[in-house]
Amino acid sequence: MNETAFSKICSLLDHYDFEYEIFQHQDVFSFSEITGRSTDLPFPLENLFKTIAFVKPDKTYLFAVLRGRDRILYHNLSLASRIPRSKIKKADPVELETKFGLITGTLAPIPFSTEISVIIDETILKSQEIYCGSGSINKTIKIKSYDLLCLPRVSFANLCQSLK
Repeated sequence: MNETAFSKICSLLDHYDFEYEIFQHQDVFSFSEITGRSTDLPFPLENLFKTIAFVKPDKTYLFAVLRGRDRILYHNLSLASRIPRSKIKKADPVELETKFGLITGTLAPIPFSTEISVIIDETILKSQEIYCGSGSINKTIKIKSYDLLCLPRVSFANLCQSLK
């Protein structure tokens, strides 16, 4: 039986002995979907972080992580990743699902594969705990933001234009 993205993410968090909590909720596929309808999510939206997947020139993946309401600055992502802006391409959702079992709205800031590196916007460090994707459309992870510093292939940079 194939291990799901959700179980791989939880296994990695368990391996590092991180404290985390899983919130079960209705299916959610995007931050705009959450803000565009009445939802009863059991966590504050201001601490919800989204993950955007890109393919690097070497065909590995770069996950950029920022607050749900913020917009990524591609120039900053280019500087932080040391990849020319013209070479940064959004990952194909079908490829992400086939390769990792991830669908849009489920990506996590947790590099559960050696093919994934993560750059997290530095605004995450303003929040003691964050809520993020889990690899499952109906589960969200609550984790201490500083724990993410301990994961392999994770770095921090100024990635976004903060929107109030």
